[in-house]
Amino acid sequence: MDRNLSDREIEIDDLSERFNQSHQIDLTVLPKGAKIVILTGNSTYWIELVYPPKGKVKASGGIFNESGKDSVITYIIGSQLSGKDVKNLQLIVGMNCLFENNIVTSPIQKLFIEPMNLK
Repeated sequence: MDRNLSDREIEIDDLSERFNQSHQIDLTVLPKGAKIVILTGNSTYWIELVYPPKGKVKASGGIFNESGKDSVITYIIGSQLSGKDVKNLQLIVGMNCLFENNIVTSPIQKLFIEPMNLK
């Protein structure tokens, strides 16, 4: 591995090998158990869908690391750009991710979704 790469670049390379990159993800069309990785300007969030129609997820990373637990059950409200309308249950590169309780991430830089077999 190239030692000149930053930890963040190594993480993105590793994710690219295991996950499919996307620019927008509609949570409502994914099955329970789907895994998503959100890279923002400041943090990495690991998401597992618990109840996709309502945005219920198991989240870790970022602000959720401060809980002292491996993961936290929460809700993704959607994505928002500079206080404008919320795109409900959507994750969109360039926009902030909104979780319940007014948790707002820095803008999403990259989205990865675990490949899965849909029936």
